[in-house]
Amino acid sequence: MAKSRAEVAKHVLAYFRANWPKVVEKTNLRKNLFLRDAQILNIGAYFNGWQGIFLRPLEVLACATIGDLIDLIWSKMKPN
Repeated sequence: MAKSRAEVAKHVLAYFRANWPKVVEKTNLRKNLFLRDAQILNIGAYFNGWQGIFLRPLEVLACATIGDLIDLIWSKMKPN
C-alpha cells in the first residue's frame, strides 16, 4: 500500500504521462486535457480498487485537476 501522498502522486502522474508527458498536478482535466465527464469516469474506474480504495463517480467528477484526483485517492487510503 502507498505510504505517502507522494507515492500516490507518482503512480497517478505516471498514468497520465503515458499520454500527456508534460502534465503536473495543477493540470486541469477538462480545460487542459479536454477530457469529458465520461473519460474522467473511466480514469476513476481505472483507479477504483487500486490499493483497496473505492471511488464514487460523483467524487471523481468533482476533481478539476490531477492534484484533486491524487488528493481524493490519498484521502481514501489514509487510515481514519
